[in-house]
Amino acid sequence: MIRSGKSAKSNVGPLLQPLNIVELTANFKENQKMITPKNLRLAVNYHSIPFDPVKTAVALFLDEVLYKTIADDYQNGDLFTFLEFSLLTFDQLESTRNFHLWFLMELTRYYGFYPQEQDVSDVYFDLMQGETTSLRPSHRHYLEGPWKARWIELLDKKTEEVNEILYSGSERKYMLELLITYIQLHLESAREIKSLAILREVFS
Repeated sequence: MIRSGKSAKSNVGPLLQPLNIVELTANFKENQKMITPKNLRLAVNYHSIPFDPVKTAVALFLDEVLYKTIADDYQNGDLFTFLEFSLLTFDQLESTRNFHLWFLMELTRYYGFYPQEQDVSDVYFDLMQGETTSLRPSHRHYLEGPWKARWIELLDKKTEEVNEILYSGSERKYMLELLITYIQLHLESAREIKSLAILREVFS
């Protein structure tokens, strides 16, 4: 719970922009459900995210995805390390056209359903099972042909490698929709991502 007031000293609004990394001090009590921070400050000063319209739109989108997929009381040090590394890298990148795709794919690793390629000869990728298969799934959530190849191509990529994947505007848009669908299939808490429409326009 962040208290804000009318004085300049208490105006913390600018610190609480999407995906800012902050440090805070607070008094913690076992029987207290909500903690009011005493001091709040930026831990990192971004160089480009707040000033680049495309990066700002991506940050808004990723912030909403995280908000809707991470439980309030969930604690995961490895996930935080990944988020911090990703955001610092994103801030430094010149080309970010595929970053959001890489980020969503890597995020599933920390959620426990990172896609698996069981066999390179498998024809299908089953989105519900999270793995390739030689048998056509009995449901509609699967990939085959070029889209299965595009999906597998994104796996196990480093940030410096992901922009080497050449997607057309329509391919990038569809890959984004596939990743959101994949997350929603595996997380009951995932709801409609309202900022997805904005990102579609940015990358169309």
